[in-house]
Amino acid sequence: MKGSLHRVAVLRTLEAIRQRLPSGWHVCQEQPVRIPNRLSEPEPDVSVVKGSIDDYTDQHPGPTAIALVVEVTRSSVAKDRKLARVYGGGNIQHTGS
Repeated sequence: MKGSLHRVAVLRTLEAIRQRLPSGWHVCQEQPVRIPNRLSEPEPDVSVVKGSIDDYTDQHPGPTAIALVVEVTRSSVAKDRKLARVYGGGNIQHTGS
């Protein structure tokens, strides 16, 4: 269950990123991202995606279209760190811990 602190952290992150995005990019909240050779599609708390929202009517964005994924965590750090391998294994670059 996601608590109110998680919600606030995600919304603050979204707003901070949205204010700084150059044109040609958009920010998503808890939307699927496509990882090659993986059946499930993770839904990061926040992602920055190349292009417009309408560019993805036929498929979810994949590694070449994703500039950033953010997982907000407080109590599930170990679980969320495992997601770094999922994103990295899908050629979504990992920078951070």
